[in-house]
Amino acid sequence: MKRYLTITGLTLLGLLLINLSPAAQMNSDRVQDQIENLRSEIERTGEIIQLAAETVKGSNSREAALLLQKAVEVHQSSNSDFGQKRYQMAAEKTKLARELAQKAIGVARATDENRDTVLRKLEHTKQLLERIGESSSHNVSASLKSLYENARDNLRRAWEFYNAGEYRPAVKLCNQVESALRKLMEQFQRQDRESNFTQRRMEQLRGQLERIQAMVAECSSESATELLAQAKQAMQQSQQFYGGGKMEAARASLQKATRLANRAADECRGNEQFQRIYARLAGQADRLAEQIQPDDSRGRKLLNQVREQLMIAKEASEKGNTEAAAAALRATEMTLKQLHKHLNFSQGR
Repeated sequence: MKRYLTITGLTLLGLLLINLSPAAQMNSDRVQDQIENLRSEIERTGEIIQLAAETVKGSNSREAALLLQKAVEVHQSSNSDFGQKRYQMAAEKTKLARELAQKAIGVARATDENRDTVLRKLEHTKQLLERIGESSSHNVSASLKSLYENARDNLRRAWEFYNAGEYRPAVKLCNQVESALRKLMEQFQRQDRESNFTQRRMEQLRGQLERIQAMVAECSSESATELLAQAKQAMQQSQQFYGGGKMEAARASLQKATRLANRAADECRGNEQFQRIYARLAGQADRLAEQIQPDDSRGRKLLNQVREQLMIAKEASEKGNTEAAAAALRATEMTLKQLHKHLNFSQGR
């Protein structure tokens, strides 16, 4: 191979031929030997070009093909100059043709190496795409699905560039796909964590709704019953969103269901507290009623006010109007204090 790549003395030969007249060329054996050496070098250049042609053919490199074409053109011109005894020009051109052929070989071989590198890169990216597709959960969001489909389309285009021998755009596009896939993998993993958290929270809320259901059944609060029904509806919506991969909507509905369930529980706890206070005040009213004398009109009036206020408080509580119920209880307690004070005064205590 080194024999083909070496052009020892070729340039020197051309310089010698410049200094010889045509008459001296015909009469000098030495010059004739140099001419034959030039012919041999031109033939060797042709052999190198043939080798380059075989190498370039397998590389599918446009750059190498252009270099080879130029080498062939310069080699043909060198042969023409030699035939017309323009030996200096023939020597210079065969040197250039050989350099072009050698460069074509180098580019073709580099292209072969580059092709293998690009192929490995494409195969790696393909495996990454498949792995992400297999590992991603079924309920991924529409936006993530779109990003995945876009990455897959770009990888398909990268393969098309590769098959066309356009390795540079294939690598550039492949790098973009790899970057997108790694970001996509991070988002898939984050969504999986959020999905698992949402699923666990749903399970917890189901248990919480069952407990609140039992509480509402005992407290007999219309408001709590309505709030619990709304909580169940929000929970059902959350499950539907979750099944459709709409994670943000699922979490929002889940939070709404939690708030409504807690309000229902608070209503029942407030109703229990109301019942305790109501029972205490009603009992106190019954005890004071026993102390009122038949002719005590003031005492009877205050007792009637207590009874009316207790009735207002109960009705408000049953309608879920906690503020009105609490206000009526406070009014009842104040009237009871007035009645207690009146009875003490009338009885001389």
